[in-house]
Parts: sequence; structure tokens; C-alpha cells
Amino acid sequence: MTGRQIPAQHADKNTVCQGCRRIPITERVRMNAYRLMLIALAACLCSCAAPTAHVAETVMAPGTAITAANRQGVLRIEALDSWRRSYASPNVKKTFELHGRDKRWYGALGIYRPYGDRDLHAVLSEEQQHFNTTEEALAWLARQKLWHDLHWTRDGLVVAWEEQRRPEDGFLAFTVNVWQIYIGGHRPKSLPGASEGSVTVSGTQPPDSVTYRLPAASRMAGTWVTGRALGLMHDHGITQEQVLTTLRSAEPERKGAYQFYSGRYLSPPINCYICTNLKGHVLFVEP
Repeated sequence: MTGRQIPAQHADKNTVCQGCRRIPITERVRMNAYRLMLIALAACLCSCAAPTAHVAETVMAPGTAITAANRQGVLRIEALDSWRRSYASPNVKKTFELHGRDKRWYGALGIYRPYGDRDLHAVLSEEQQHFNTTEEALAWLARQKLWHDLHWTRDGLVVAWEEQRRPEDGFLAFTVNVWQIYIGGHRPKSLPGASEGSVTVSGTQPPDSVTYRLPAASRMAGTWVTGRALGLMHDHGITQEQVLTTLRSAEPERKGAYQFYSGRYLSPPINCYICTNLKGHVLFVEP
């Protein structure tokens, strides 16, 4: 029995027809291998760039629970694993997976989630905050109190949370920040302003010490600048000239023991916000 005739252009087993082109099978194998290599390389780069649980500077170990009370009621947060947190407040009972940062953001390299779900808008974070001195930490807390209803423990565990409904339709916004303060790489022993009983922890406590260190304080054109400020300048690309120009040109706003300078209203504007003590020492610099 005579088999089906193979057209002449397809007769060579070692080639395949692509329209009028003939590509040897060995060349096709080589091309596919090259594509697979590129895909593998891209996957490797993505996995290397993505932060993982063991590098994120978190506060809560799996199984730990934090209870925080403020003027709106009581919030309970539980760490279900390295990334997932459950939240229970007067109007919220949700579990969310947070994500690791790939670079420091306002001094922190923790985990966060800037969105919620179909039922609510959420902004969630859990981070370590690093300082060289207690004065730096208290200045940062004074800044946070302008925006948040927050409470902290003597050993520097800070919780700020809020529920707020949108007036036009009642859609709920839910904000939770969990911060552990470290001073010189260690949890403080007696941080001033603590409200014992407002924040409690069950399960594993945050680490007593960490390896991350800020730069040492130094002078900048005669102005004393803390390690916290230098670290933030480095992280956010704020230059020495921008800081000095803001200090010289911006009108200071005094709030208690601190003065705040904003470069945003200068001409041209400078994306720089500075806190000093009354001696003029720069305590922190933010974009």
C-alpha cells in the first residue's frame, strides 16, 4: 500500500515548515531553550527583588495578639502567620494579607497594605521604627499624634488605629499602624508618655534588640543633625543643601518642645519637612 506523498518542501525530517521558512529542529530547540532561560532569569530577579517574611522588619510573631484601646473602642490584632493579620474592632472583622516593602519608607522596612476590599478602604502597616536617642523617638511620636489617635507602652510598642465613615454613603475607612520603637537597636525600658493598659500583648513579645543601626549624629554646616534625620535623608534622596535652605528660608511652626519647617511653600518648593528641638538640632527630616 502506497503511503501519502510528503511534499518535497516537507521531506527533510530535520526541518519544519513555517510558511516559506524552514527552521532546523536543532535551531528550534536552541531558541526554546533560550526563551526558557530568559523566563527563568526574570522569575529569579522578581523573587530576589520581592521582600520575604524573614527580611521584613515586622513586630508580631505568628500567634501573637495585640489589644489596643482608644476613644473609638477596642481593637484586637492577631498574627495568623508571617504576613496575614486578623483585625477585630467595633465595626470591622477582617483578615488581610500584608506585603513587604522593598525599600525603607519613612525609616521603616516592614509590611503594609494600602487597600481593603469591597466592604471597606483599609490602610494597614506593621513596622519597626529606629532612633538613636529617646529625644528623636519622642519628636517622631509628637508628629504622629498630629494625625493619629495613638497609645504606646513603656517598652515602645505603639498602636494607632481609626475607623471613619464617608459622609455621603457611609463607606468605611479603616486605618491601623503597629510600630515598635527601637532606640540604639534596643526596645526602650521606660519610654515617656506611655499609657499602660491601653496596649497589651499576648504571646511572643517583639524582639528585644535588632541589628539595624542608624548613622551616627553629625554636624552639617554647623547644624547638629541626628542619625534618624541622616537616615531619612539617605532613604528619600534629600540633600544637605535642601535641608539647609529649608531651615534658612521657611517660617518655623512651634508645637510644644519642637519646631517644624516645611519647604513645600518656598519658591521653588522643596519636598522637605524638618523637625528641630528648640536648640536648633535637626531631629528628623521627611519628604
